[in-house]
Amino acid sequence: MDINQFGLRQSSFEIRYPKAFLLWDRSGSVWADAFTRWPELKLITAQPNVMTFKLGSDIELAILLDRAHVISATTKHDPDLFGKLCAFIIDSAIEVGVEKYSRVGYRLTFVKRYQTIDEATDAFASIDLVKFPKGKNFGIDGRIKNPDCSFRLEDENLGCRCQLAVQTKSTNIELPLGESEEVKFEASERHDLIFDCDYYTTADVAVGQLKTDVWLRQAEQVMRRDAKVILGG
Repeated sequence: MDINQFGLRQSSFEIRYPKAFLLWDRSGSVWADAFTRWPELKLITAQPNVMTFKLGSDIELAILLDRAHVISATTKHDPDLFGKLCAFIIDSAIEVGVEKYSRVGYRLTFVKRYQTIDEATDAFASIDLVKFPKGKNFGIDGRIKNPDCSFRLEDENLGCRCQLAVQTKSTNIELPLGESEEVKFEASERHDLIFDCDYYTTADVAVGQLKTDVWLRQAEQVMRRDAKVILGG
């Protein structure tokens, strides 16, 4: 199986840093700058130690006392916009006095959809990442359901956490009493094989060392290239 058989579902960029207490004084100017760049931003949370905004229905930006992130949860990922938003939170962290990052991480979640849970489970098993028991075990004569396997690699500078899992999600809407005859809706299930990869730093990174566009590009190249460690493609 190859990573190109999967679609990108979510991209997340996060920086962590020692508590930036200047956020209490400068959050207003930081987000005024954000609204100038992206007037369609919507305020979600406004507290002294956290400000969270949404851009459209699929992108979240947040700056907290000790971390900041951008999450793009859409299959229609816009790398250019995502890169600009990541650069913005880097600039904002500097604005509130951050001098170093204790962790810089980029996480990609890929998905491959199947018609049934059995098909998704068989695809997981075909990768031969773990040994599935056969026959009757633990007094149970049945199939493996929703398998999940993860591992973490780390050295003194970098780390990576990878996960392969089968997930089933249901869609069901509870209609108000008396409206079920007027509105037609059928509950549905989707069965996905998920490959989730979180690539991050384990050593402190000085503010001047981080070039956002370079980090994002190189991290994604590494994750896509080495996905074969899990998928075998």
